[in-house]
Amino acid sequence: MAVESNIPVKATLKSRFKPTEKEGYLAYGALLLGFLFIRWLLFSFSGVGVTVFVALFVAISYIAFKDVEKFDRKNAQIWFGFLMLLGISYALYRNTVLDPFKNLIMIFTASYAVLSISGNRFENRIGVWLLFDLFNSLIRLPFWNFALIFLGIRGGKRRDVKQNRNVIQVFVGILIGIFLLVIILPILMRIDAGGFSDMFSWLYNLQIWHQFSFEYNLTILIMSLPVSAYFYGLFMGCRHFDTWHADSIEFKMDQVRCIQKMSPITLEIVAGMLLVVYGIFTFTQLPYYLSAMKGMLPDGAMSYAAYARRGFFELVQITVFNLIFIIIGAILVKKDEVKAGHAIILKTMSHVLCITTLFFIITAFSKMFLYIQVYGLTLRRFMPCVFMLWLFIVICLIIWKSLKSIRLSFTIGGIFLVMIALVNTPDMMSHYNAERYLEGSLDHFDIAVLKEAGSSGVDTALMLMAQTGEEENIHREMRLYLLSEKERIEGQSDRMFLTMADWIAKEKIAKITD
Repeated sequence: MAVESNIPVKATLKSRFKPTEKEGYLAYGALLLGFLFIRWLLFSFSGVGVTVFVALFVAISYIAFKDVEKFDRKNAQIWFGFLMLLGISYALYRNTVLDPFKNLIMIFTASYAVLSISGNRFENRIGVWLLFDLFNSLIRLPFWNFALIFLGIRGGKRRDVKQNRNVIQVFVGILIGIFLLVIILPILMRIDAGGFSDMFSWLYNLQIWHQFSFEYNLTILIMSLPVSAYFYGLFMGCRHFDTWHADSIEFKMDQVRCIQKMSPITLEIVAGMLLVVYGIFTFTQLPYYLSAMKGMLPDGAMSYAAYARRGFFELVQITVFNLIFIIIGAILVKKDEVKAGHAIILKTMSHVLCITTLFFIITAFSKMFLYIQVYGLTLRRFMPCVFMLWLFIVICLIIWKSLKSIRLSFTIGGIFLVMIALVNTPDMMSHYNAERYLEGSLDHFDIAVLKEAGSSGVDTALMLMAQTGEEENIHREMRLYLLSEKERIEGQSDRMFLTMADWIAKEKIAKITD
């Protein structure tokens, strides 16, 4: 049934949004977040700058919602704790393989956390409606309220609006004055015939001016305005969710019932067809899949690399398809028509699909293990192993607790991600390969492993240099790698982009190159 909105459809932003004093200050917090996001995250999502940004985002988000009636303190502790652990990992090590995925998780988690702690999720937990919540937090709320930041900056119900405007005028005057001085001072110093240059040369020669040019920061400030509007739109959308966006519970349930139109018989037929195809395919491909468990390649000219990659992508396609089918089937099927007999059949078919997927996961594990035994361990081989382990756990949880295990599955995935992010996995990979190379179980040490590790591979390079002769090719490759890392670290003008591993590596490299 239709539900009348509390706000007229044609209501202007100004008529429906009267920012409080706190919401006015939150607008300045959003401006700061937007500037730092462009400055430290957009062009280089690594280093201490990311950690500082995440800490500020967590602090501003907590301040924004701690006075909201539906504020969930327990959820806030969980989500903000997860965000801070991920944020800290950026300051420790650089992981070229994990970081792109971790960046996406960071963005999704940050927006979803704001929706969660404000108590505005479709369900009060992570469930089958996760995608709807992500759509709300990532797209609907921020862009629907995109222009509110300008009203927030102007302020609404302030205790002293005149005093607030005076502060803004002073701030703007200082910025304009600095801008003019940056232009005028160099000109005056070039034409000076007295002591003017001596008076101001110390100020002009400060390292900060060479490190952060005014023109660059001005460009960053302009680019940050849309990002700031996005953050503020998300904050205000969640603070005023019940007034602006939330429909009644009855309307939500009507929406759910509208999409639940699939008959259980239809779902059983589709699942049965899939199971028949899976059964025939698995039976015909048994020699291909089981050859890895025997430590050999299947018949044909396929290489170890092609064998492992092909097995992994087959696993991803089948597993993702099966998970999507199970989740969508659970959403679309008519609950009132699922009687006892149909429930048993659907549950049995779901379990058989899961068991089939487990078979693919186990065989893929054996393929990757065979690949690692021949070529060594890298981040690009280690990460699929972790992903397959997580998939194995997820499928087992679905068999055990059906879709009620979605929250537990994401929790386990989050724990895996934090552990990999906080532990120096690049150093572990390179050290493992170096030890195997020195003991003779690995024919070749791939220098690409160290390039993936970045500064985290310095200890491994020093170990190989110490245990190989100067005339050996591996010794020369390690020296070139160390020199390239030294050049990269010293060439980074903004120290906020460096990690703890970079600083430690710089000191160790200096001892052998000076």
